Amino acid sequence: MMLPELRSLCPLIQVFDMPLSLAFYRDILGFEIVQQSSPGDNCDWVWLKRDGAELMLNTMFESDSR
Repeated sequence: MMLPELRSLCPLIQVFDMPLSLAFYRDILGFEIVQQSSPGDNCDWVWLKRDGAELMLNTMFESDSR
């Protein structure tokens, strides 16, 4: 059986604190925001890219449970 070629992956990472996570992935590691659920750092979901790497961050709990 021939398996299809994988060219990229975009993992979804559950985070507790979105502003802190963005400070790490965007500000320290240099990822750029492609799209997000709402403007600003206190959003619930964000898609990030850097070079050929992509990842998504999603808040682990609803805002009233964090």
